[in-house]
Amino acid sequence: MMFVPFMLFTGPIRAITGQISLVVIAVLTFSLIESFFILPAHLRHMKHVEPSQNRLLRFQTKIADSLNTFAVKIFRPIIAQLIHWRYVTVSAFIGLFCMAMALLFTGVAPVAFLPEVEADMIQFSARFPEGTTFKRLNQVRNQLDSGIAEVNEKAKSDFEIDWDLITKPATIAEGNRVEGYLGINPDRPGISTKMIADKLEEYVGPIPDAYRVNYGTTEGGGDGGGGLYYGVASADPEALEIAIKEIKEQIESYAQVPRAWDGLESSAREIQFTLKPGAETLGITLQDVTRQVREAFFGREVQRLPRNGEDVRVMVRYPEDARESLSLIHI
Repeated sequence: MMFVPFMLFTGPIRAITGQISLVVIAVLTFSLIESFFILPAHLRHMKHVEPSQNRLLRFQTKIADSLNTFAVKIFRPIIAQLIHWRYVTVSAFIGLFCMAMALLFTGVAPVAFLPEVEADMIQFSARFPEGTTFKRLNQVRNQLDSGIAEVNEKAKSDFEIDWDLITKPATIAEGNRVEGYLGINPDRPGISTKMIADKLEEYVGPIPDAYRVNYGTTEGGGDGGGGLYYGVASADPEALEIAIKEIKEQIESYAQVPRAWDGLESSAREIQFTLKPGAETLGITLQDVTRQVREAFFGREVQRLPRNGEDVRVMVRYPEDARESLSLIHI
């Protein structure tokens, strides 16, 4: 029964756990039938045979005797000494456990829940700071499309083939990221997905304002495994941002480093509003102020018009010139 919950998982992992559960349940079921019904019947009809009359039984007897000798003369004295020095034994095992966990956390011993298998698709992902305009996202998307076209155009010179390598590209620009799911032609003798991804990265070029750009080429265990990590701390946010950018530029200057990224989650400035004393007595709340500022810059929906089966939103907000400056907000 303990394997039944694995069959109830949802999402892509169910395709793996569901099949494993069926196999394990079937194996355990037949093992129980074998142990309770078939094996006793076999043992009942076995005849006693002297070991000296059978070469196989003599060999099995020697193996059994050697195991008993090892248990009595070697294993038991070692266990007795470990029990006698029990505190040292426990300390040693705790130390080994800490060393093993340190190897895992430092990345010396990489761990993957699922094995890394080369995929028939390149998964492109570029994440940008909050507030990045759709115009910029669309530029990166066009940059990716141009890189795909260049990979296909130069397939003859780069890989000595006369057909397209990326046959089913699909690119998306939404939110604060650009994603691409690029199907690879299965007819590519001796050409790995990683080789195609490296060429695509070369032709797409750098995307300096992106937090992280990734060209995924494997399924299951992620992409890459190891890496070099630096931790930078500072009480001054501006100094921290400058230091991280300098370190990132220095690392990217090395020829053997394909790409580098940082953990800065937003480079956009933040404005925090507070009410003046006595504002609440006039019926003004902080929610009213923030909503008014949002409607001034983002817009307020005043009407929806049906067009081609979709709704077109009519937004009222400040002109574009006014929205590019914070001078209208008196802080």
